[in-house]
Amino acid sequence: MALRNSWYEDVAVVAFPAPEKDMRISDADSKALYYRAPYTSQAGVLPFIAARANYTETAGSGIDLLKTTNLSDRMGTDGNFEWE
Repeated sequence: MALRNSWYEDVAVVAFPAPEKDMRISDADSKALYYRAPYTSQAGVLPFIAARANYTETAGSGIDLLKTTNLSDRMGTDGNFEWE
């Protein structure tokens, strides 16, 4: 995760209701190549990353864009959330 932190920057704060179903991608950091050890013999390193994925969407797994709220204007310059 440290490699991602060297270039990652928050640009917006958006609030939304949690999806009804948890459909997170397993091993997302490895699959996005944020972290990849040089040798697959190291513990926790996938020997390969499959090129194909199944992106079928199930009811309740997505975020309804009409129920999102942009809260970016409530962020202070110090990165703290400001709201009363």
